[in-house]
Amino acid sequence: MYIQIDKQWASIRYLLLEEARSQEKSSSLIDLTRYVTNKLQISRPPSIEYIHNHYKEPIRLETLAKIEHYHPVYYSTWFKQKTGKSPKVYISELRLREAKYLLLSTAWSMTRISEEIGFENSSSFTRWFVNSEGIPPKQYRLLNKG
Repeated sequence: MYIQIDKQWASIRYLLLEEARSQEKSSSLIDLTRYVTNKLQISRPPSIEYIHNHYKEPIRLETLAKIEHYHPVYYSTWFKQKTGKSPKVYISELRLREAKYLLLSTAWSMTRISEEIGFENSSSFTRWFVNSEGIPPKQYRLLNKG
């Protein structure tokens, strides 16, 4: 399989090969490898970037599939290969991480937190949180706050 790489990636590839050949100082190769690893972790496919920017809003599978130019059924398979999770689970985990962060870092009410992460009401948020964590969000806050 061949893929086209842009000039930046071509330059990085060149540097990696040169550093690997020189073998004088491994520290520069280690630094370069760290840079590349970080760069790869940051770059995400457009639909996954969209999820990270819009996870607090309702997201339709059709919207994500359209961003990647896939049929929705194929997109779900592609997404699971990329992330190891379904889009629904991936989005839910992002919301849960944000909910936990807000519970521990703010004094916001359950209503405010539920609205912030995209729930229409706090009872839906509480049910969802209990389903995910096994305890209500207020109890999570009390047990983990300090």
